[in-house]
Amino acid sequence: AISVDKFFAMGSGPLRSHARVEKELFEKLGYEEEAEHGVLVLEGRVLPTEAVAEWVAKKARLTPAQLTFVIAPTASLAGGVQISARILETGLHKMETLGFDVRRVISAIGTAPLPPVAKNDLRAIGRTNDCILYGGQARYTVQAGDTELAELAAKVPASASRDYGTPFYDIFQRYGGDFYKID
Repeated sequence: AISVDKFFAMGSGPLRSHARVEKELFEKLGYEEEAEHGVLVLEGRVLPTEAVAEWVAKKARLTPAQLTFVIAPTASLAGGVQISARILETGLHKMETLGFDVRRVISAIGTAPLPPVAKNDLRAIGRTNDCILYGGQARYTVQAGDTELAELAAKVPASASRDYGTPFYDIFQRYGGDFYKID
């Protein structure tokens, strides 16, 4: 998340690999990427200020002139695309939470439907995540034995969550808008 003064947006995209703000994760993955220019997709409605550009540039070890920001409201077609595209990330995060070494994932492919554009961003968060949870499909090729595979197959799918079947908007409200509390 990017929070500078009154500006707030979720950030995703290739700049994250270069900036390595999630240092522990990238070290665990053994992944490094160097770039002379960075692109960051912001989930929001307000254009970033110069202060935001300077803050992001400092974190990324670049100058503001070396950055490109793409901004899309959650309640837009572009917002829906970039969130539904996280179908694989969702499963990888669940695997890691369960203690599975995600470096053992050899390949993956996933699809998720695009939601109709909602009237506001909060409802859009619900719709986009419903598309991932209830309409998405992900397939992972992993190096693991039969017992470990059976455990993953029982615990990774969204259907294994205690909240499965509840619209994500309601789940999000139940947990006070904290994604990290949601199973």
